[in-house]
Amino acid sequence: MKIIYRTTGIPNFDRALANLDNHLQLSGKSLSTRKIYSSALHKFICLKNKLPDDCTQYEIVQYFIDYKKKNALKSTSLKHYIFAIKYYLLNVSNKPELFGRIPIPKVKNYNIEVLSVKEMNHLLDTCLNLKERIILELLYETGIRVSELAKLNVEDFDFFHSVITIRNSKNMATRTVNFGNKLKQSLKEYMAVNKSLFSDSLFTSHFHPFINLSKSRITQILKAVVRRSNLTKRVNIHSLRHTFSVHYLNFGGTIFQLQKLLGHKNIETTCNYLQYTILKDSTIISNLDHCLFKDSNQIE
Repeated sequence: MKIIYRTTGIPNFDRALANLDNHLQLSGKSLSTRKIYSSALHKFICLKNKLPDDCTQYEIVQYFIDYKKKNALKSTSLKHYIFAIKYYLLNVSNKPELFGRIPIPKVKNYNIEVLSVKEMNHLLDTCLNLKERIILELLYETGIRVSELAKLNVEDFDFFHSVITIRNSKNMATRTVNFGNKLKQSLKEYMAVNKSLFSDSLFTSHFHPFINLSKSRITQILKAVVRRSNLTKRVNIHSLRHTFSVHYLNFGGTIFQLQKLLGHKNIETTCNYLQYTILKDSTIISNLDHCLFKDSNQIE
């Protein structure tokens, strides 16, 4: 199996890195989580020249303070490093007492960039070819992550039920997302133009990559489209997922349906999008009118 962490050349340190990655794999953590946590432990070892379990709590806290100042880290990034060392102390070295009172930095309010419907249409019109457009349409129509798009196979598409199966994504969960007639038409056109991509003679595997591009290449394509569009908003690869979420609620979707489509574990994460929505006017409800003027025989 390919080693995803950097070794130090010191047996004791490398053993700790291996034990951490083994535990992460057995726990079903994603590849990105494994890389982040292993990198955090590796940096700690290189800077302190010893393992976290050989440090005092004061030394660990001071390490995070110094590291944040030196690298000008935001609270969000620092949290990843703290969680990584916490995971190591709790699950690998079995020394939870070292982490008991280490504070977790507060993260600022959930600020995101959301495109308007007009801006989204302009972005789609800026695409130069079918592959660029199919990438943007898939991201905007379904809200899937770029890493999920890169792993999609033709076999994950169900055109009869108009759903896509997202397999083993974040937290190793599998879910389905829906798509409409516009995307279905684009998908069939894309498959007709790229018949060779889905031929058994090209791939020995049973599964056929749909986009056949890496996550970084998809990101480059989106950046190129954004540059050509001359949009003033700061649009990144995650902006389409945010835009999908807000538009989905604006067009009448429910917060619980959105949670399922995004694959969020906690509803609180999904609820952050409510502050950006413009919900349609609903009927004004009077609890007193319903309660006090209700027939007494109907009151429960």
